[in-house]
Amino acid sequence: MRYFKITDPAALAALEQFLRDDDAMTAAGRAFAERLAPGRAKAWYTTGPQRRVAGFSFSPPMTGPEWTKPNRQNRIQRPRSKVAPDAKQALADLNAIWKDYPNQVADIDPVLKTFGFSWGFFHGYTVFPQGGSLYFCTSDPAQQITGQEILGSEFAAAEAAHGAKKKTPQPA
Repeated sequence: MRYFKITDPAALAALEQFLRDDDAMTAAGRAFAERLAPGRAKAWYTTGPQRRVAGFSFSPPMTGPEWTKPNRQNRIQRPRSKVAPDAKQALADLNAIWKDYPNQVADIDPVLKTFGFSWGFFHGYTVFPQGGSLYFCTSDPAQQITGQEILGSEFAAAEAAHGAKKKTPQPA
């Protein structure tokens, strides 16, 4: 692993913008879940450089003919595209709500570009703000990061200090 401390104000501003966008996207997903089924719906989010609402699961699952069956991986359900004639009104009502599906995106890529990192599927990363700096680690040995390379112990201390407020956007 390689560890970096980045003090560039542009990188810090970009990360703060990402965190605001991520909070807004998460809040929109939760609000829409409550609108769909108060107390029963859970929003799911994508991972990777662009985070967005992936879908909603329900406990217990929705059983109306206008809903798909829960998928096996995360139990997400969506409106069906076609239903029997007697269920068309229920589907129309659901689609009237579904048109407000949250479409906000929280994109970490502009943050990563401020210090020269190009995200890929083969090398992960961790990034978080702490004490007026941005701390970053990656398993990619080849990329030229514009920041001060630090020891893993310094990174670990910053990560521990970040503690409960830690918000680490990471690819899947």
